Amino acid sequence: MRKLVFVEDTYGVQFHRIIVEKLKDIGVLGNDFNPKIERLPTGKCNPGLRGKIIARIDREDAKALIIIDTESNPNKVKSCIEEIFKRIPDNIRIDTVYVDLKHESWLCIGLGGDRVKCRQDPEHELRRLKNVRDYSKDYLSKWAKDIDVSRLQGENDFKDYENKLKQLEEDP
Repeated sequence: MRKLVFVEDTYGVQFHRIIVEKLKDIGVLGNDFNPKIERLPTGKCNPGLRGKIIARIDREDAKALIIIDTESNPNKVKSCIEEIFKRIPDNIRIDTVYVDLKHESWLCIGLGGDRVKCRQDPEHELRRLKNVRDYSKDYLSKWAKDIDVSRLQGENDFKDYENKLKQLEEDP
């Protein structure tokens, strides 16, 4: 059975590879767990997303996890994803994790930032934490190695992420 994780952007791919390894290191996930992690083939609310993901799975039995930022509009994002994936082939199981605001919130909290500030304006808090003038999207993957995942384990959206990764890990 194929196991895939889809994330929103190029830097998110490496970010999640690092987080999965960190979760393996602390025993949340098994050492043999190695899902294919790749970028969403189109925008998260693009109606073509369903077909492109199903095409990537290529007629095999598969489990996929889609990780999406809510960007201050969780109801809209959840609604569009549910609509896009309301009918999928029987051999495919798709779950979704909705990150409260954006991946930078997890990065910020994992680096020791103030939880409230990280959820409100993660880029601002990251600039303060790392003492940089501007936040660049590539910092998501560059700074992920410094994250302490134990700081994230109390976050509801991260708990959901861990649980859905464990479900993805299970056979079938």
